[in-house]
Amino acid sequence: MNIAFCTCVTSDYLGFAQATFQSLNHTLKEEASYISLVVDDNYDSSKYEGFEILDLDKIDLKKYGEELLKVKEESLSSRFRWMLKPILLQHLLKKFDAVFWVDPDLYFFNDISSITQKLESFDVVLSPHWRSFNPYVNQNAFFNYFYHGLFNGGFIGVNKNALAVLESWLSMMYWKLENSRELGLLDDQGYLGLFPLMSEKSHIIKDRGYNLAAWNKQECKRTLVDGKVLINGEHTVKFIHFVPDTIKNILNGKDKLLRPHLRKYLEHMLEIEPGMSQLRSYDVNLIKRKTRKTLPLKATTYP
Repeated sequence: MNIAFCTCVTSDYLGFAQATFQSLNHTLKEEASYISLVVDDNYDSSKYEGFEILDLDKIDLKKYGEELLKVKEESLSSRFRWMLKPILLQHLLKKFDAVFWVDPDLYFFNDISSITQKLESFDVVLSPHWRSFNPYVNQNAFFNYFYHGLFNGGFIGVNKNALAVLESWLSMMYWKLENSRELGLLDDQGYLGLFPLMSEKSHIIKDRGYNLAAWNKQECKRTLVDGKVLINGEHTVKFIHFVPDTIKNILNGKDKLLRPHLRKYLEHMLEIEPGMSQLRSYDVNLIKRKTRKTLPLKATTYP
């Protein structure tokens, strides 16, 4: 099966895309292509390696209607990039058998081939948030199932049989793309809960080692078994979603078993772009010093 992983960024986040793709390439036990769509042209392609940079003008946006062009003209905002998700997936499915969308703040630590291979028998792969199921323990997290959706928009897999689902997803975003707790909408993500209804061949990832983040610490318990971090005592860490809250939780000790993983991520990011402004608030030396007293990690060299 011919597989691709893709994302969409502004040029100042190409370093994030490279780190995500390199971590995938290092851990994935099968061949894959890595592609980042860039919505502006303020970058030097020679600075980046290991993935294809796709310029926006390679996609015919006119066929998607005036509304999309209007959003593009207004600004290269998050709203525009979210609408490009199904468009990019559709575009790449012309060439590839299966495509996974990955947010550029994901970082992979173990092989996920068992999930990529699901698209040989399923048309859609979805990653649950795994927020708390107990409203008495964490009421806010429980409510967020209804406010932010069942599935996370940062990791989605589709094959050619899901083209109609992607078209419907884009149509929903044309109808309404906003963050509304009252309506139970979080931008493009809230609609993902309808995917299993639109495609009976939808696979929901059950392995709790996927998409670890601040929001699933209770249902995806971090445990230490024989010196190795396992989730709920059995699942290896496949990838972590390093949103700001995830990083803050690790740094303030609320998610301390993931500190070595954060150190590895930040050090890799700074290797790519030493002056990366988005990382200036994180003290990598502090992370390294504290980590070595507990869970030392072997240095990794990326191809």
